[in-house]
Amino acid sequence: MPYDLRLSTAASFLTFILMDWTNFASMDPHLLVGLVNTEIRNNCDDLEDLCRTHEVQQAELISYLAEAGYVYFPEQNKFR
Repeated sequence: MPYDLRLSTAASFLTFILMDWTNFASMDPHLLVGLVNTEIRNNCDDLEDLCRTHEVQQAELISYLAEAGYVYFPEQNKFR
């Protein structure tokens, strides 16, 4: 794996681990959607589980990402 890719992956992982999910509205929504989808895919059963686990208001998260054009599809278990 090239060095730049390893560094980028490590930085993304650290950001993900250290992220305070309750401050999601301070994040760029285009980056946040990737983090949310990754967390749902890897660590949570669905959006409700993610919000419960990280103490995030589900309606606020959905609304914030909707402002950027993202919609949650429960049947696919991700935002698109």
